[in-house]
Amino acid sequence: MPWFEDFNVGYLVDLGTHRFEREGMTAFARKYEPRLHYLDDEAAKDGPFGELVASRAYIMAVWMKMLTRKRFEIAPYPDPQGRLPQQPISPGFREMKFPQNVRPGETIRFFTRPIEKADLKSRPEWGLVRSHNEAVNERDELVLSFIGQEFVQRLLPNGGARKP
Repeated sequence: MPWFEDFNVGYLVDLGTHRFEREGMTAFARKYEPRLHYLDDEAAKDGPFGELVASRAYIMAVWMKMLTRKRFEIAPYPDPQGRLPQQPISPGFREMKFPQNVRPGETIRFFTRPIEKADLKSRPEWGLVRSHNEAVNERDELVLSFIGQEFVQRLLPNGGARKP
């Protein structure tokens, strides 16, 4: 897990790809979002999308899996007191959009880019990181876009600078 100081504003991070298979899409829908247009090809023809598509909740769950996997690839290092960073905590998302549907068999690539870092006066041992997140299909069509926000633990409390 990264420290607040490890986030570089403007740096694009490729989180990797996920292939959305029919079985995974419908299994998620059965368990968490059992609407017919996410469950059954025939029923979906008469639904709002005219075909079976991945639920928005499933797309977001895959994004979270991709982000978390990438974060665990970063070997944590201790602060001067020997502590390791706690996992970030999100106060929510902004401007979430799903401009294109995700269909069975599509491979989606996920990205994140920190766009802002802010100090927290009430909790100086944490900072706020805002990131622009996107996902695109094989045709480079945007299928997901949103601003994520996370409270991230600081390596050096009170905004101290880390020595190189």
